[in-house]
Amino acid sequence: MEKNYGTSTSDSETKQLDTLRRGAKAAVELGPWPIQLPAIGETHKVYLDNPVPTFIYDCLSFQIIEANEAAGSLYGYPRTDLSRLNVLELFTVTTAADRLSLEDELRKPLNTLGPREHKTASKQRLSVRMILLPLHVPGYEARVAIIHDETAEHSAEEALPNSEERFRDLFENANDVIFVHDLNGKVIEINRAAEYLTGYSRQEVVGRNFEELIAPEARSQTQDSIRNHLGGSATQHYELPILSKFGTRRFLEVSTRILYRRGQPIAIQGIGRDVTERKLAQQRLLESAQQLRAKNEELSTALQRAHEATQLKEQFLANTSHEHDRPT
Repeated sequence: MEKNYGTSTSDSETKQLDTLRRGAKAAVELGPWPIQLPAIGETHKVYLDNPVPTFIYDCLSFQIIEANEAAGSLYGYPRTDLSRLNVLELFTVTTAADRLSLEDELRKPLNTLGPREHKTASKQRLSVRMILLPLHVPGYEARVAIIHDETAEHSAEEALPNSEERFRDLFENANDVIFVHDLNGKVIEINRAAEYLTGYSRQEVVGRNFEELIAPEARSQTQDSIRNHLGGSATQHYELPILSKFGTRRFLEVSTRILYRRGQPIAIQGIGRDVTERKLAQQRLLESAQQLRAKNEELSTALQRAHEATQLKEQFLANTSHEHDRPT
């Protein structure tokens, strides 16, 4: 049979589900049950010959009567094999009470079930929501199950808290200082390393302007960095002197980048490594070098003076000897 849905598969699925949901709502308004719906042969194209995974089952025995190719593909069975299964075999059922509750839900003439964990032929887990509708099939008390696979959404929802937790753990326990401020310089967040370095608690810093933590001579760097980022610079690297709560000065080697939301710049994130000890060591080395240079200059001057004194002495002795040897 030639299939022509007129739109892409995803659009067709959405329209099919919307149609079925509207039909279910209308059915509720019509009540009471049972309502004589068309026989299975007349609804084959609507229910079984569509891209949405669908099967028909007997709600007394829970035996699957018929399934479409999409359902077989979802559960990993050939369509004919899926039609030999009991609906309950598709669910992950842990207790007898859970099984009884599930049977009650599957018997209802109009129901939305899930999302619940299902299993495929290869024992992979699916997160599935089912829309159940009544269907007149001679010899059966039948239900149509329209399947919506929410596995990807469910996995994403499970992964998001884990991802956020891992990020928070990395953020808090990083050895480097991490800070975030908005485009006006107002601090949004700092990590523990920043608290330790500055001596300020998070509550004392958040909401303040980041420039207040910087040594006066370098405060213009914050706005310069923001302007450079907004001007197209992806990252900025510079050295930043920080004034702690106790008045001590620490030096950070900072790398900053711009954060976006829906394509719009919203904040600046900075990662800073404390290079104070290296900076002090460099200063001490420079001071030592300057002192050594001064000593060398003093020694050079002393040697020059000694050399000049020696020359004068030699000249004096030469002149004296010459006077002594002159005949009287």
